[in-house]
This record gives sequence, structure tokens and C-alpha cells, in this order.
Amino acid sequence: GKGIVHLGTKYLNGESWTLKQFPPGHYAEYDILPSGRTKLVIEKKYYNIGDPPKFKTNIPQSDISASDT
Repeated sequence: GKGIVHLGTKYLNGESWTLKQFPPGHYAEYDILPSGRTKLVIEKKYYNIGDPPKFKTNIPQSDISASDT
């Protein structure tokens, strides 16, 4: 966080900007504009904490109890 704040003060020349927390289980895609700013293209949730994985695991899901997750 500290390094990002320094980038904002050094390179944005006093322009307003916002640093937001990125939610877990999401991905985002941005375009970089000619001005150097970014524009959000898409932000999508791909995972909910506690959901079983979509890939085959070494331990079958049926062997995992609710208290393990």
C-alpha cells in the first residue's frame, strides 16, 4: 500500500485518485489510456469462499467435513 501511495503523489501531479480494496475471488481487466490512467473493462467474481474447487482434488470432496473448510 505505501508504494502505491507514493506512485500516486509522484506521478499524478495532484489529480484525484482512489485506491480501493480488491475483493477476494474476483479478477479485473483494465485498459491503459493514452494519458496513462486506467479504465476498468470488466470485473468478475469467479469464486466464493467455501465453494468446492472446480478441478479434481487429491482428496474427494465427500471426505472433507464442513469444519475443514
